[in-house]
Amino acid sequence: MSPDLRTIAFYDGNAAAYADASWAQDLSFLLDPFCARLKPGCRVLDLGSGAGRDTEALSGRGFNAIALDASAGLLATHHARGGQLLVQGAFEQLPFRPRSFGGIWACASLLHVPAVQLKNVLFDIHQLLYKEGILAVSLKSGKGENRDAEGRRWTFLDAAQTRQELEAAGFRLLEEHRNRDAAGRPIEWISFLATR
Repeated sequence: MSPDLRTIAFYDGNAAAYADASWAQDLSFLLDPFCARLKPGCRVLDLGSGAGRDTEALSGRGFNAIALDASAGLLATHHARGGQLLVQGAFEQLPFRPRSFGGIWACASLLHVPAVQLKNVLFDIHQLLYKEGILAVSLKSGKGENRDAEGRRWTFLDAAQTRQELEAAGFRLLEEHRNRDAAGRPIEWISFLATR
């Protein structure tokens, strides 16, 4: 498995505009239930952290939050906003030891993983969590895979497929949530909390 270079190139080339749009959104309605299940002060990985909005929100809530993203451009925008614990890396080659995190936040990031690779990526994520650690994952609801006009790769799953993938990787599901897009686009999101 290797990272999708066309997707990364899009985010590198559009980092500033993407960061501005991202920081304008408030995802407290998803962060609140995730944080409520975490042990206070635990280490949390923001997996596919983008411009760092959620990493900083997690840090502000007292967690030891680490940002990982494949895009150097997005990490640079995060650093410019004060981000500290920033790691450049990809889902396919996670640079952490097993059982390193009490929580993993994967919001609008795993949707860039090809469907054929998703089970392996979820298994690797499972290995990074402490026993009873919490995974939060949000995906665009749908079916199939494609690339948009800008070259980004997308994988769409419905709720049943997502549940199946999570359970196959060893997760126990805790909560499921659906919402319309926070930026007003005609997209339905599905979000899950799960534990190992």
